[in-house]
Amino acid sequence: MNRIEAKTGQSIDFVKASLINPELVESILELPELKRKLSIIDIGSGDATSSQDLLNSLISADRRIKNLALVEVDINIFPELVGTVTTEPINSLSTQIIQAEKRDLVAEFLMQFEEKYDLALSQLVLNQIKSDSEASYLMYLAYRALKPNGNLFIVNLHPNYLQYLAHNEPNKFKLADVTNGRMVGTYNFDTSGSAQVYSRSIESQVAMLLELGFDFVKIMPITTEAIADQKPRYGNLAEKGVPMFYLMQLRKNADNFISSTSGVVQKIKPYKEQWIVVTFMDGDEIKVPRFTDWEKVNNGDSLILQETYRREIGTSLLNYWVVNPDEEVIGGQLIVQTK
Repeated sequence: MNRIEAKTGQSIDFVKASLINPELVESILELPELKRKLSIIDIGSGDATSSQDLLNSLISADRRIKNLALVEVDINIFPELVGTVTTEPINSLSTQIIQAEKRDLVAEFLMQFEEKYDLALSQLVLNQIKSDSEASYLMYLAYRALKPNGNLFIVNLHPNYLQYLAHNEPNKFKLADVTNGRMVGTYNFDTSGSAQVYSRSIESQVAMLLELGFDFVKIMPITTEAIADQKPRYGNLAEKGVPMFYLMQLRKNADNFISSTSGVVQKIKPYKEQWIVVTFMDGDEIKVPRFTDWEKVNNGDSLILQETYRREIGTSLLNYWVVNPDEEVIGGQLIVQTK
């Protein structure tokens, strides 16, 4: 039993090392503008062993890691995360650990490190997030953290894999609901433990990221061919051509960005037809179109706004998120203007 399996029962270390890491490293090394010295932010780093493996591979390819940020939501895994960083050095010149459950701390961190990272990673994270608003907010934070033209790499469970399990191994993945291409169910690990999975369609994932200002680069399936002899499931998946994961690459395009603002709400009230005026605690005031549930925004809530422009359709989009003191996120999007 490896160290990850012993801690979580997920037995994911072997799969990451054998399937995900090689594809991720190859995609990173193929970047034409890749620098010798890299800054990386890992969103959903777990106990950082995956980051360690990735960084070791990049270092073997003659790259240096000058700055690494590890962002993790699960406070229970923090002892292991800190242990990995301190007892198994990550080989970066500077390492920061951010507890993402406290979004005000993440926002404060990004104010100091905005546009400082060449690469952002999100491995097997979005499948764990129930709320679409929270998922888009997390990717907005990734957008802010990246340098202009910085790259975001996302790895998720492939929807076809979950569909395969639901039909062929319901004890492995117990499907609870399917709505508009979104699958919700319980994923049971082979050794012990389980986790809720919220799998959105690949198309909806791409749409969300484009609306945040990213440009789509590529998407590729990750199959089990390399480990087909390890388990009957892997062999069956390889034989049927069902990918277990997918790797998506996007690039931050600064030209898609118009503006952003954020603050703690002091009051919010109607302003003319279909508009509202928001007054922040620092005295700043903005006028924006009314959005769903705007009347539920309370004094002390954080409001984040981001306006982007998609030239392909000649449309400006206003993304908004409201984070209350209990760290609950609501959000959505408005079309500001159409050419």
